[in-house]
Amino acid sequence: VRNIVVNPDVSTLSMFSDTWTHCIGEYNGSQRMQDLYHKALMKYRVCPTSLVTDTAGTDEDAAYYAEKVVEMYHYGSDESVFGPGADRFTNFTIPVSLASAVSYSEGFQRYLKPIVQVSCREKVNLLERCRVYCIDEPAANGTKPSYCATILSYHQGALSKIRKMIEDLRGELKNTYGVDDAFVDALVASTSKIHNVVTQSYTKDFDGTIDTYCPLFDSYDTVSMRDKYQEINPDERWWYGCLVPAAPFPTYHIDDLGYGPRLLGWLQNLYGVRGNLYWATESYAAYQSIGGGAHYYRYLDDYYSTAALFDIYPGEGYL
Repeated sequence: VRNIVVNPDVSTLSMFSDTWTHCIGEYNGSQRMQDLYHKALMKYRVCPTSLVTDTAGTDEDAAYYAEKVVEMYHYGSDESVFGPGADRFTNFTIPVSLASAVSYSEGFQRYLKPIVQVSCREKVNLLERCRVYCIDEPAANGTKPSYCATILSYHQGALSKIRKMIEDLRGELKNTYGVDDAFVDALVASTSKIHNVVTQSYTKDFDGTIDTYCPLFDSYDTVSMRDKYQEINPDERWWYGCLVPAAPFPTYHIDDLGYGPRLLGWLQNLYGVRGNLYWATESYAAYQSIGGGAHYYRYLDDYYSTAALFDIYPGEGYL
């Protein structure tokens, strides 16, 4: 037995999904239950995807979301829980509307304004931890590259307006919260880090239509593909697992070798992949076939009685 101290720093980003729908297995879809899951994830050095599921995009909802960001930041920084120098809440996502450029931009600004304000109040740049995840597996879902290109233009246009919004608020932020110009400048600069992460492996069809690719784990299996992701996303790269890949690639499946999840972390470091996305952490449902290639989710009365929610991927969808 060796007396060691694990580095308190968490250098990776992560989106490990959990939603009210998933929590049905606990017969408790409350925000408190979600908060408990989010805090449990941080014990394992990963962050949830969305902090609040029940949101309608109102000003009140946006203010509540910002306070939830603060709550999770303080929990992740609690040295009595995680030790000296703790900073486990590395990133969070915010909901956006894909209906139009106007709705995307206005909704984005509505959520980010209170996050800017609480950042100044807490004297912590929370904006640099913000990401967007709004397009899921476009190729698999039949989403055309042109649609992805449209959303990319929405995102870029919204970030431009958010930078102007912060500049317009500069005097108010300084007077109300006592921050200086350097802090506000840092907030403005942080908008360049608000990547729109898309779960899609690179193909020529999607070339130039996606802000930040998040390919499957096995997409980094060749030197040429690793070089490609370095080229198209030089400042921040992601990857994810969702059913596939399976062994011999490392996975979170419970029939895989026990050190598979550790290997994923080591490979992230080796390949320079900063972000790790996993589709679900507590999907209390069995994925049932109803014939003809169709499936549905059947919620289980006794969730803990089976590990095979998916026929050939034991443990998939929950940790």
